[in-house]
Amino acid sequence: MRTMRTLLVAAQAIISIPLMQAAELSRKATIEDISGVKTDVTDPRCSFHESSRFPSAYDAIMIKTADWDVAIPTSRLRSIKVSGSSAEVTYDWHGQTRTTSGELNAEIAGKSEFGDFKLDASKLRQLTFSTAPSANEQPSRQAADSATVILTNGTRVALSALKRHASYYSSEGYILGGTTRYHHNSDFSFMRGESLATLKFGAIAKLDFGPDEAVTVTLKSGSSASGKLSRNGDARVDGWTGESDQGSVFISPDAVRAIEFGER
Repeated sequence: MRTMRTLLVAAQAIISIPLMQAAELSRKATIEDISGVKTDVTDPRCSFHESSRFPSAYDAIMIKTADWDVAIPTSRLRSIKVSGSSAEVTYDWHGQTRTTSGELNAEIAGKSEFGDFKLDASKLRQLTFSTAPSANEQPSRQAADSATVILTNGTRVALSALKRHASYYSSEGYILGGTTRYHHNSDFSFMRGESLATLKFGAIAKLDFGPDEAVTVTLKSGSSASGKLSRNGDARVDGWTGESDQGSVFISPDAVRAIEFGER
């Protein structure tokens, strides 16, 4: 009997652990819309339309700034304050509390006293979480494929986990119609004459982009070649993504003048 009682107590303790963890992870936020109505929302979740631009942007908001788009996980948010068309977003990233301002893109959902809650960010005035983000959920730094992206305005952006984003329509596998495919790759393709050359980031020292989709590729071996960007399928360049000090970023190819790759 004593052995059975001991086993029951141990089982209850094991079962209670995930329940306690779930309770700790659940957060509440007070959300005020532009009409002034305030709602206490349990476990808010966010999504945005352009999430396919990022390798992983589940349950996140997007901030569109003058130079790039930034995706911030809901679990990292502290507050959002909207004034006109600009939002001031405060959040934790790599152990630091940061603030980024720009146009907010998100739909917020959760549970309230009056049932399911849903609000588009265009109708948001303010969101404030009652507790700080958990220190146990900090995003890990990615050391692979580090690079410095040089924008056309001269700004230098240090990124890790750099990816080339490609999106294209494909009818492969469809008898009728097709679908848009989204890829994030650790390589770069360009037209060298009539041939398509594809290189892993680890072999590249620098990419220099010119007008009319011109590109010069300098290898770490010292060799270089010039050509044109490919516009076909998975070889396209529809953007660049990576991890910065401000969050996960997406940079339009039109905004990039050069990319300097780090050592691997």
